[in-house]
Amino acid sequence: MTLSHETRMTTETELIFSPERTSNNSFYVFSSKKASRRGATLNKPPKPVSCRVFRYFTPAAAARSSSAVSVSTDSYGVALESPFYTKSDTSAYWDQCFEHLECLGRGSFAEVYKVRHKEDNQLYAIKRSLTKFRGKFDRDQKLKEVRFHEALATHRNILKIIHAWEERDRLYIQTELCETNLLEYSAENPMTQSMTWHFLYQICHEI
Repeated sequence: MTLSHETRMTTETELIFSPERTSNNSFYVFSSKKASRRGATLNKPPKPVSCRVFRYFTPAAAARSSSAVSVSTDSYGVALESPFYTKSDTSAYWDQCFEHLECLGRGSFAEVYKVRHKEDNQLYAIKRSLTKFRGKFDRDQKLKEVRFHEALATHRNILKIIHAWEERDRLYIQTELCETNLLEYSAENPMTQSMTWHFLYQICHEI
């Protein structure tokens, strides 16, 4: 059987008839349209618009007070008090209670200052972190240095830690002050073989 030209055209285009009801209830009009995926997607409801969430501070950082708080083991979490310290002041605890004499050194993560305590008029060294805590994990990592200092506090060849505190998401470690260092001492005094062995002996005891 041979199909006519009109029948072949109809078969090739695969017309889909969809009824559309008119005002006359007894009459339907059939329209021929190609199947389209776009029509199926248009019937779906639009997705709800999601709002971006901005979190500038972690919950742990927001919960911490901006005043000076001890992080030493024997007084952990205790707010620092001093006749020279006013919490409502905009300056930090170490600015109010210590006289900054000179910067002893600066690294990638911290700086060390030679200071004089206004209460006892004694000289100390304070190590101050350059960056704020980036979160709980970063804070815990930095507090490990305090715990290591405390564990070795009784060693005669290790610097004695005096106190440690946090303020405005920065760590402060107060230690005793060394009068000099090996480089300065060797520059001012002739180094003999016996002195070299003596210094090496002390370094081995530190390790």
